[in-house]
This record gives sequence, C-alpha cells and structure tokens, in this order.
Amino acid sequence: MKLSFYVFISLSLVSFKQPALEIHAAPSPHYSIDWSKTTNWKLYYVRSHRGYALSLDTLKTIKAVMLNNDSVQAFLHSITEIPQDKQPVFMGYYVATCQLADGSTIKLELSQHGSFFREEKEQHYYQLAEAVQTGWQAYLTAEWRALEGINQQ
Repeated sequence: MKLSFYVFISLSLVSFKQPALEIHAAPSPHYSIDWSKTTNWKLYYVRSHRGYALSLDTLKTIKAVMLNNDSVQAFLHSITEIPQDKQPVFMGYYVATCQLADGSTIKLELSQHGSFFREEKEQHYYQLAEAVQTGWQAYLTAEWRALEGINQQ
C-alpha cells in the first residue's frame, strides 16, 4: 500500500497601503550663513573625485593652505544663492572649509570651472558676482598651485 501525502501551501500576499513618506528639504530658518563673518578659509590637497565624501575629521589629516581672509571676503561681497531648480553641475572642484561666526566649521566644494560653490551641511549652492568671477578662478588656481608645491617637498 502506497501512501501519498500532498501538502498544499497557500500563500496569500496582502498589500498594506501606507501613506507615502514625504521629506521636505526646506532650509532651516535658523541656519543662514553670513558670509561676511566667515574666517579661517582652508583649501585642501584633495586630488580624488570623491572629496565630497571626506569628513571634517578626515580633512584635518590632509595638507591644506590657509586662504587670505581679506581676499576671500572681497570675492564674497555680493554672493547669491542659486535656486534649487537651477543648481549647476561640477566639472571638477576644490575641497575647502571655513569657520562661521558661531565657531563651527563647514565644508565646501568650490567649482574649478565655474564661480560657484556648494555648502555641504544644507547643500546650498552659491554664485559669485560676475565682476569677480575671473579673479576668483585665478586666485583659487594660484593657491592650488602653491598647495601642490608644498606637497612636492
């Protein structure tokens, strides 16, 4: 006598519909940078295209050159925020930091080919005034070359 056992497994998939999670990236009203009060600007010797992933702690271990605060302030005197729907694309960038009036340090990616930069904390983009763009690019290039010279010693 042959016994056969058949086991039937019935799986029913139940879909639970949950409300969509909405995240609003509105800028914090308490987080507004007064660029005229920024100090201690540093340009770091980062040659990787993954510089955006470096933390502030990691940057402390990388060679850097201090940027002249008066020079930076002259370039930033008429900076404007770029609207989120018009954010530019980087074709190469320098990694920099600066200190805010409250003493905190923020990381920035400075475009090598345009006169804009991105502030990492809130991910806002800023554009320099057209009148200073050529000078800004020349200044950053000169500082980068000086930094390369330091690292070749």
